[in-house]
Amino acid sequence: LGFAILHGQKVMDSLLEKQRKGKKDEEIKGLNFDGVKTIHLGALKPFVNLQNLSLNGCSLSSLADLPSFATLKRISLADNRFSSGLEKLADLPALTVLSLCNNRLSSLEMLQPLKNLKHLQVLELGANPFCKAERFREKVFELLPTVNVLDGVDRLGRDVDVNEDSDEDEDEDEDDEESEEEEEEEESEQEGAPSSKRRKVADCSTAALVAEKLDSEGDDDDDYEEEDLEEEEEGEESEKDDPEDAKEKAGPKQAGSGGAGQRKK
Repeated sequence: LGFAILHGQKVMDSLLEKQRKGKKDEEIKGLNFDGVKTIHLGALKPFVNLQNLSLNGCSLSSLADLPSFATLKRISLADNRFSSGLEKLADLPALTVLSLCNNRLSSLEMLQPLKNLKHLQVLELGANPFCKAERFREKVFELLPTVNVLDGVDRLGRDVDVNEDSDEDEDEDEDDEESEEEEEEEESEQEGAPSSKRRKVADCSTAALVAEKLDSEGDDDDDYEEEDLEEEEEGEESEKDDPEDAKEKAGPKQAGSGGAGQRKK
């Protein structure tokens, strides 16, 4: 017996390591230990945010050591040896889906602890001895008014695919993992070297400064050219406004040319 317990603990530790994927205990939302014999339920206590737990075919006959998970929504206990001892399930207030297929439940009285599960909606009880009782489905629905689906069939007799919700939960978990990975990447970029976006912003800022400087130099050159043009225009206007000054400047030249003509005569 001691060897079996030790072997079961090693298998459980190995599965835990594979499902952990580098996460902390409080970050893990789903665990699967199907087929692990002699499992130690008390070892699950660190996983305080667990939402999905599968313990099918684990040879369980008691849940006395099962931690009181406040966030657990789904638990699968099919193919075990339960004939009673379901009281511990009442300590799972968020539970919405429960599978107890193929156990040794022989009386509906064994389901009394489930009345405290106010959110329980889907229940699987197939292949238990009490399933052969008269008006079995009606009695289960009367005992558990929150349950809408029993063994894949709702209260109106319509088939319901319970696995659809399971797939949605898995997709949500994957989305959460992807979002966490993206957040970690963003944090690493912020802590490390500047990202490409930051480099682009820096390059744009530098280019803007260079362009501004060139524009200012160009504006200075334009100012110099405008000043030269203004001086030339002022000179032309002054000549037009003072014709006498222009004559005085031209007078000596004319006098000189006249004297030269008299000497020739």
